[in-house]
Amino acid sequence: MKDQLKTLGFGYDWTRELATCDPDYYRWEQWMFTRLYEKGLAYRDKALVNWDPVENTVLANEQVIDGKGWRSGAVVERRELPQWFLKITDYCEELLSGLDDLDWPEQVKVMQRNWIGRSEGVEIVFAVSNPKDVISVYTTGPDTLFGATYMALAPEHPLVQSVAENDPKGSGIHREHKITIRF
Repeated sequence: MKDQLKTLGFGYDWTRELATCDPDYYRWEQWMFTRLYEKGLAYRDKALVNWDPVENTVLANEQVIDGKGWRSGAVVERRELPQWFLKITDYCEELLSGLDDLDWPEQVKVMQRNWIGRSEGVEIVFAVSNPKDVISVYTTGPDTLFGATYMALAPEHPLVQSVAENDPKGSGIHREHKITIRF
């Protein structure tokens, strides 16, 4: 690709070139990750991901177009896979206040604020018919819950699968037909 760009005559300062496959680059990424891990700020957990079965890789939401992988065109599957996470919420106040000191375009700062995702609210636990199960909900407006008439769960919520598997008439149907079960 570098040769193609040179052929096009673009004027780049190639001394500033960066390649993520270069050991001089990724050694610092590994160093930083190790420090985060040692401080308990990097952890592994399962998460739902967009899986491209042709490329055998996870895709970002932006790489899924009309339910298909942007390169392969394959129908993307939702899978629960182990992923690495960083506990940025432990530093959200510092991250947010530091944005004010940056000489960045305001729209980029807004995107960063949204990505950090700090909000003030409460977690409310709802009991369901099985005493072992509960539905935990985070809301910024607990006062609006008194008018709630139903609760919809995402199809991937563990309680949805449990309800469907214990219902002989509907077992597995919610996954096959992408139906959200409401109760």
